[in-house]
Amino acid sequence: MLIESREVIKDKKPFKSFFNEVYPPLVVFAKRFVDSEDVAEDICQESMVVVWEKWTEIKKEEDARFFLYGIVRNKCLNYLKHLRVEDDYIKKMKVENPVWFENNVLEQEVFIMLRKAISQLAPQSKEIMNLSLLGMGNKEISDELDISVNTIKVTTHVLQFFQNHLLSKEM
Repeated sequence: MLIESREVIKDKKPFKSFFNEVYPPLVVFAKRFVDSEDVAEDICQESMVVVWEKWTEIKKEEDARFFLYGIVRNKCLNYLKHLRVEDDYIKKMKVENPVWFENNVLEQEVFIMLRKAISQLAPQSKEIMNLSLLGMGNKEISDELDISVNTIKVTTHVLQFFQNHLLSKEM
């Protein structure tokens, strides 16, 4: 039994050089699938363990490479499937959650009322509000419309008042 154990260890010595040669490009290969360095490294390490466990059964290093790339590809695809299942579950839970549903309906209703209120403003104020709702900052809006930042601040303050007023009305 002891002799057999030593033979296995002796056969696995070339694995270290194989690992050092194959691991870096393997991580790059995995990263193309999963788009995360950490996840790619985890997948490659797990895959290398599988090859390590089969090392004495593998006849040629070339076979080990093909085997390893196949394992990594499959593990990456399984990881992506798992992410999709998680994402689907989260979406389903959100939709089925009555609080989430009510909050989103309320948010959309407030947005509609806000749009109606903005449509009744003067053209310049309307444009400021629309740009503000698109996420532009005061300085960006000021540059875009060639007006002072203070004018933007006053007008967006009105937007905040509308939002707060509409939200307090709805709740």
